Amino acid sequence: NISSGANVDVSTAEIKFGYENDVTSNGMIFNNVTVSCPGWFNAVDKMQIAGLAKFSGFNSVNGLMEVSGNVLLTNASQSTSTAILKFVGSNNQTLGANGGSGVFSNILVQKSGGSLTVSDTIKLTQGLNWLSGTVNTSGSTFVFYGGSQTIDAEGFNFNNVQLNTQGSIILARPLKVDGDFTVTGINLIEGERVEVKGNYSSTNTFFWGNGVET
Repeated sequence: NISSGANVDVSTAEIKFGYENDVTSNGMIFNNVTVSCPGWFNAVDKMQIAGLAKFSGFNSVNGLMEVSGNVLLTNASQSTSTAILKFVGSNNQTLGANGGSGVFSNILVQKSGGSLTVSDTIKLTQGLNWLSGTVNTSGSTFVFYGGSQTIDAEGFNFNNVQLNTQGSIILARPLKVDGDFTVTGINLIEGERVEVKGNYSSTNTFFWGNGVET
């Protein structure tokens, strides 16, 4: 566990968290961070990460993590989590999974400049929100799975999207998919429409909603 303050300088350090952790930053800005926990990881207050943030293993992750560097997700699964991964700053950033797939709960994009480039397969269990910033998803697949989620991604033109949830998907803005849109499990899509430039397929017999435009 860490409980610290803004007067602690870790600007050249890499901090690795294992087992079970509660982190109270009190304004401290982390450089490189690796989270590899068989238990939980809780950011008690806002956790600011300026360098590389790697999430390679956790059972449950909670709290707000504000990142201005690159993010690597290689965690294969998670239990109930409520964490928000917030991309900020004016620099270019990347989000990837080292050529594979990675899981997180919720992503928020609020960048004042630069761009966020997403690659690989990113799986989300709590939804996605966009407020500002340029996003390039041309090399990625987003998978929304688990329970009910809200997607508010006006600034996204997704590449491939898959829906595989046991609940519902609420679309606060039109979901724009430049690649393929696949539905393998869902109860309900409500809100705005889905606009698909690629292929659309569904193997789910309980797919209700406002329709798909191709």
